[in-house]
Amino acid sequence: MSKNPPVNKDSFCVFPFIHFNIKPQKDSMLTYCWKSFESFGSTQNAKVSELWNSPKAKELRSEFLSGGQPQGCHRCWDNEKEDPKFPSLRKTYLKKYYDRVDSIIENYLNRGEQADLPLTGEIRFSSLCNLRCLHCDSNFSSKWKSLQNKHPELSDLMSTKSKNTPTEIVSKENIDDIISHLLDNLVELRVSGGEPLIEDNFIYFLQNVPREKAKNIELIITTNLNKLWNDPDHTIELLTKFKVVKFRISIDANPEIYFYIRSGGSIEKIEENLRLLRAHPQSHKFEFDALLTLSSLNLSRCTAIFDYFDSLDLGFFVLFVNLYPNYLDARTLPIKIVEEARIRLSAYKESKGSHKTKEQIARIEDFLRTSLYSTETWQQFKKFIIKMDEINKTDFQKTYPELSNYFD
Repeated sequence: MSKNPPVNKDSFCVFPFIHFNIKPQKDSMLTYCWKSFESFGSTQNAKVSELWNSPKAKELRSEFLSGGQPQGCHRCWDNEKEDPKFPSLRKTYLKKYYDRVDSIIENYLNRGEQADLPLTGEIRFSSLCNLRCLHCDSNFSSKWKSLQNKHPELSDLMSTKSKNTPTEIVSKENIDDIISHLLDNLVELRVSGGEPLIEDNFIYFLQNVPREKAKNIELIITTNLNKLWNDPDHTIELLTKFKVVKFRISIDANPEIYFYIRSGGSIEKIEENLRLLRAHPQSHKFEFDALLTLSSLNLSRCTAIFDYFDSLDLGFFVLFVNLYPNYLDARTLPIKIVEEARIRLSAYKESKGSHKTKEQIARIEDFLRTSLYSTETWQQFKKFIIKMDEINKTDFQKTYPELSNYFD
């Protein structure tokens, strides 16, 4: 085995060597993580297995091996520059795979710059969605796409422009290719959207993936859980092929503000569908957690949201609206609002909550260490909220009385 030059792990990212990620931008591009916009190519023009070791893929991997910082990865670099102590996605997964990095690189170089089959992956089958959540956009929600086409003035407020691209992201041809060529080493597959639980191509995948491959894979489904397929009994049975199925339920709120953040959703339907899944004869193969995407719209209610998750017997993970769009990043709220939230979070962490809850609160506290407030960003937030209230027939100040003084 040849001796290869050492890699600077301070700037290295392991994702391009172990992970594939399919997202809607640039005609369904294949990237190597859910935050990166460095594309291996379009899945509309080539099979995923062909793109995995394509010339573009090798070029991007070489850039990381030489200590470069690809422009499409700016979200991690921006994160690390803004707050070096807060763990970016790059740093989080580098830590997770730290002991394997040397062997991953050595295998890659010794095989003539051919990456092994991926260990993890994420598929968005389409952007078809039944909700229009305020922190989402037209790339990931067909409901948002329809609204932005109806209200083109929204494009000045949103992080993305509305597109007339097809809703479908992954064709059946590419699903067949993924099943045939990319699952042999896979230990984790994430499915997101859109909303996967209303997506026919996800059912097609479940029907066609062989049990022998599925049994080694942890399937992680990010869902709003407002609907369970048209034939839930049959489809849920298909899920039991997998080693384990982890439902990550995007809720982001307690009942008092859910309607405001997740437009078109029903928190009662979530509770009903959660009961149905837990009652399944093979529910021992299912795990359930809530997702809290921290934003300007729920920071002031965090502790009430924790209590609501606890009432559903759900652990939770915290994600962050992180700089994009900046006016929904919780750190851009007026400083006094953030400080009041920090005090409540600290008291909650000390007085109650499991070890896992305390870990998630600590992540929020780390995130909030840096204030990004500016008059300009706050005005952007207000313009966005005023427009959303007009379209959704909602009232921000009545929903969030604790923020109304700042809003005027």
